[in-house]
Amino acid sequence: MYVNWTTSLNAIAANANAFTHVSPTLYSLNYNYTGSGAYYSTCPYSTGYNCSANGSNNFSGMTAAQMAAKITAMGMQAVPAIYAGAANGGSDTGVQNILNNTGGAGDSFITSMVSEAVANGYAGYNLDWEMGSGVGGSYATSFVTFVNKFKAALAVHSMSLSVDAIVSNINGTWCSSNNGYLDFASFAKS
Repeated sequence: MYVNWTTSLNAIAANANAFTHVSPTLYSLNYNYTGSGAYYSTCPYSTGYNCSANGSNNFSGMTAAQMAAKITAMGMQAVPAIYAGAANGGSDTGVQNILNNTGGAGDSFITSMVSEAVANGYAGYNLDWEMGSGVGGSYATSFVTFVNKFKAALAVHSMSLSVDAIVSNINGTWCSSNNGYLDFASFAKS
């Protein structure tokens, strides 16, 4: 779910037996993230999907916690998506800061987002990070390290973490020029 929150939830409720998880896109990292929690996806845009400031916690009149409670009441798990990346209409800078842990950005992100998940009653998160060519194979190790650390912090609260994979970010594919940061062999070893 990305827009039309109430309409989308009503359509999901009408077909609830077809779903186990709902992933509303509530957060964005399409900006120069340096610490704290990710911006709400209702952020004002400077260009494309690049956020110029934090958005409001208002999704068709619901807060993120209210949306999660509604999803849970329908018998499904709320697993909000966090979108980012040049191939996702925005900027790679925030994710690069997290993966490089620039100024503690990666640690701050994990701590803040786990607290946000606990406070809002989430079942975990989904990373919809569609990076541009600037985030290639040199980031594979730091991505695995970050994902494992984030996953472990969420697991303390019985929460999950999933990652979207687009072919241009997968190492070993023609579309990534064999230089993707999503290196499945590295994940298998961790």
